[in-house]
Parts: sequence; structure tokens; C-alpha cells
Amino acid sequence: MAEYLSPGVYVEEFDSGVVPVEGVSTSIAGFIGVAEKGPVGGVPRMATNFSDFKQIYGTYLSEREACNYRFLAYAVEHFFINGGSRCFVTRVVPADASCAKGAVPNTGESILKFTASNPGAWGNGLNIVISPSSKARTQVFDVLEAAEGKRYSVKNSAGFFDGDIVAFSDGNTTVYNRVVESKDNVISFEHEFEVDVTDKNLLPDKIISTCEFGLEVRSGDSVEIYETRSFISNLPQFGEAPVSKSDLRGVV
Repeated sequence: MAEYLSPGVYVEEFDSGVVPVEGVSTSIAGFIGVAEKGPVGGVPRMATNFSDFKQIYGTYLSEREACNYRFLAYAVEHFFINGGSRCFVTRVVPADASCAKGAVPNTGESILKFTASNPGAWGNGLNIVISPSSKARTQVFDVLEAAEGKRYSVKNSAGFFDGDIVAFSDGNTTVYNRVVESKDNVISFEHEFEVDVTDKNLLPDKIISTCEFGLEVRSGDSVEIYETRSFISNLPQFGEAPVSKSDLRGVV
């Protein structure tokens, strides 16, 4: 109650009757259902248009694929057609759903194993291209006397890390080695090169380059490119590190 400290006329207003329940916006909705692809469980993903939904959860399912559980994509599409502004979607899958897998090579002992990031037949359509790549190249100026000739003065040691596999090429011959230490334009290798690797020409014919690989993964219109990945687990370019966060697949 108000406190009156001096004489006078005061007016107080009181709400009368039942206060109606305030309306809730119909431009935001939540959906749970079966989708072609996308994360399962966890925090629902937000979509602000149907293109967002298709990028995360795929397109329409056929009656043959999902029978009476195929209507999630249709429901989301018509939500936006009818003026919806954003929605939150959670995908559900059968208990026996699994992720598509592949390996390189596909026979014998595998060097790389690929697993789709979430379950569903969509993973069978992933297209993965592996190509040679290199993060650093340099020429050798001189062979240093110490350490049995395994230390070499190079033009630029930037990008060469301890443990890197490198390839020396003179255009005709290719020889592989491993970096033991790289510091101040001096690189120590695991083995002494048995060929002459020095080249002080302005346009060198002999080059030492690191050995990495590039990954390109395609799924429909989605493309992810990972350059200069390495098989060495203690290097920042290790193949699994960024690829494991991919929306398309993980690498083992």
C-alpha cells in the first residue's frame, strides 16, 4: 500500500478481473524427427531458413526410406513458407543406425580410416580426394662439419619441424629423410644424404620439401578442404586434429 505523508487527495488504481495469458511468438518453433543426415542428440541446431536446414540435416526423405517418419523436412519448409523466422531441430535415428566408413587403401593394412560424422546412408555418398602437399620448401647451401655431415645450412628453415618427413629432389632423383632438429636456418636430419644436395643458384634445381597430403571432401554441394595434413601425431598439421571437427566426417 502507498504511504501518505501529508493530507490531500490521492488516487490509486487496481487491476480488476483476470489477467489474460500473454501470447507467445509463433515465429519460433522446435522440431524433432527423422532426417537424412545431421547431428544426433545434444543441443538442437538452429535454422533461420530452409537452406540452413538442408545444409545441416539434408533434404526430403522418400516413403521407401522412412515411411511415415519422413515429414520433418516438409514441416520445416512449410514453417518458413508460412512466415516462421527461426526454428530449432533435433534429429533422431533408430537404435541400430551406424556411420559409413572407408579406408585408404581399401585392402590390406589401412593408412587412413574415414568415418562419417553422423549415422545414415548419406555417408555412402562422401567423395574424398587425397593429393600430395607440402608446407615448406628450401634449398641447401652447405653441409656442416659436425654430427657426421647430418647438419645442413639451408636458405630458410621456416616451416620445417622436428619429426617432419622431407623429400629431396633434383628433378631426376628423389631421396627421403626425417628432420631431427630445425633451428636458425640449420636443419639436422636423421640420415646423411648420399647425394649432393647443395645448390646456391638463384633459381635452384635441387629442393628439399616437407611431405604432407591434402584432403578434399565432398558431400553434395558441401565441400571441405584441408591442406598440408601430416601423419606425424606430434605436429600441428597432424591429419586428425582439424578433420575430427568436420561436419562431414572424422579421420582415425
